[in-house]
Amino acid sequence: MYTSFLLMRQWLQGFAYRIAFDPLLLLLAGLATLVVALLAAGWHSVRAATANPVESIRVE
Repeated sequence: MYTSFLLMRQWLQGFAYRIAFDPLLLLLAGLATLVVALLAAGWHSVRAATANPVESIRVE
């Protein structure tokens, strides 16, 4: 993550109009991605755990 911050900072310095780049943004983006991934995996896990096995066997 620190490497990403350094690369982004160097890339942004090449522009005429500079913006402030806070490492907290990278942390928040990473956490948001993690939360979405965990919610998606959790949703599918709960659906699979609560599914009726007989219905799955009938389809096969």
